[in-house]
Amino acid sequence: MSLEKAINNIFQEIITKMELPMNSLYIHSNKGKGKETSKSLCISKPEYPKIPHSNNTQTKSAVILNIIIHDNIELIIKNAQFEALNVPDKATIRDVNSDKVFTHIVFAEKTQGLYDYIKAHTIACINKYEFSDNFGCCSQYNECSDANRCLHENKLYAKGCYYRKNLESGQVFYGEIQHIL
Repeated sequence: MSLEKAINNIFQEIITKMELPMNSLYIHSNKGKGKETSKSLCISKPEYPKIPHSNNTQTKSAVILNIIIHDNIELIIKNAQFEALNVPDKATIRDVNSDKVFTHIVFAEKTQGLYDYIKAHTIACINKYEFSDNFGCCSQYNECSDANRCLHENKLYAKGCYYRKNLESGQVFYGEIQHIL
């Protein structure tokens, strides 16, 4: 199976499990001088609310990591993001003195460790993702309170909901079961 197909399978699994909008994770091809130089794994900021008959399918809003494929597979990850997860045993850190912002992780081949590492970084980025348009709560605050979780149809958009953050920490302000820690 190709690396791109494997990553797309990982993305579909995450989208389903985290109840994200379709196409909220995608692979962007970076080109230079007419040929692909690398790929970026991205979180898309889907249009919300969805505008009927709109052709806007996705916009690149956050890069999870970059991939360069030569004889090996090199992941280029922001330093702070890199420090949050352990490097798999079958990977090596490539020292790039000129790059102070990113860490370069090299895998000699496609392994389950590579796929698990990409999946872990994707989930970590989604969990830290901040939607640029923060809001207090949506019209479903009573229903969300009663369910003790966010019920918004677009979980990526709902990352901007301050009330969702309260619910996740156990603070319920509305609905039939109000409790504050």
